Amino acid sequence: MIQITKEELLSRYAAGERNFSAIKFRADSERRLYKIDLHGADLRGINLSGSDLTFTNLREANLSGAILSGATLTQSDLREANLEGVIAVGTMLGRSALSLSSLRDANLTGASFLQGGCRCADFTGANMYGVTMAEYNVDGADFSNVDLEFATIIKVDFSKADVRGFFTFQQAFFWQVTLPDGVYIEGPLFNP
Repeated sequence: MIQITKEELLSRYAAGERNFSAIKFRADSERRLYKIDLHGADLRGINLSGSDLTFTNLREANLSGAILSGATLTQSDLREANLEGVIAVGTMLGRSALSLSSLRDANLTGASFLQGGCRCADFTGANMYGVTMAEYNVDGADFSNVDLEFATIIKVDFSKADVRGFFTFQQAFFWQVTLPDGVYIEGPLFNP
């Protein structure tokens, strides 16, 4: 993994470079809550695949069209971020905050959403095939036209989520899940 500072990333991005795969940020000299603060940064189309973005502040950042496949965003702040059309296959989002973010038409195949929240986030049209979602707050999130086929869903309450249009859990595994219609599944249960 290549170590880089926030300033190096922003300077190289401004110069037109977009491929920053497999990077790890060097922490600022002053220890703060977040290792790197990219609050509000415009990083449209950036390639951060395989990168370690643990403890990164990306609140209100524009990452539309970014490639985040295989990246680790554990305990990162992505609230109010623009993640429309991102490719985040196999991305780790453990304990990250996605509230009020837009993930419209994102490819989230195999991503892991663990012990965090996406309250009022917009997942409309996102590909969520094979995701793992455990102990995740989805209150008010829009899952319209989302397919959670082959997903693993554990301790998630979808009763306060918006699921207009197509929404399916075919071939999914459930354990202690409340479906959008309020039906509680104790599980474990595989939904063929």
